[in-house]
Amino acid sequence: MTGRTARDRGFTLVELMLVTAIMMIVLAVSAYVFLDNIPAMRLRGASDQLASHLQFMKVRAVATNRNAWIYFDQTDDFYTGFVDEASFGTIDTGEYQLSALDMPNDNGGVPGFYLPPTVSFGFPDGYDGSSAGPDGLIPGAGNFVSTVDNYLGFRSTAIPVINFTTNAVPAQPSVIFLTNDRGAGYAISVHITGRVKIFKWYGGSWK
Repeated sequence: MTGRTARDRGFTLVELMLVTAIMMIVLAVSAYVFLDNIPAMRLRGASDQLASHLQFMKVRAVATNRNAWIYFDQTDDFYTGFVDEASFGTIDTGEYQLSALDMPNDNGGVPGFYLPPTVSFGFPDGYDGSSAGPDGLIPGAGNFVSTVDNYLGFRSTAIPVINFTTNAVPAQPSVIFLTNDRGAGYAISVHITGRVKIFKWYGGSWK
């Protein structure tokens, strides 16, 4: 009867414990990296979603032959969309529905979208609005969106409009700024031609 060779013995308890410890360390590091990146992913996701909603409302304006709007509530970090079907300068329930946006949240009876946790309207760390921002715009300290009364919309010709009362065509791009609790930032610019573009605050400048 022959003895068991080293190949037949399998792993020792010490070897199994060592492998298990290495796997736990790898998992812990991976979880830390993932959790650390969540605020950045939420900020980028919110920027992408808002840009897509602006694009969608531009399409709705053309499709309905009416002005289509997004209203920004910076106090509650909330926004909503509607189509001004009656053109009376007031908003009713049907006009929210006419936007065709799938709005999952409710803010005092108004359907819309809350920004994700840790994300808010505002400037990122290192930028106060006093220098050139996206599209060369200088928004001025305190402005998170360079529109009138926080309304930004599109005419049926896909040209942007501001001021829900006067439906004025802006003379410069309109920019919505988003930041998170880490001080990172994105901006969504709506050019006077109707072009929607995302900018990132990176290395002390908008790119």
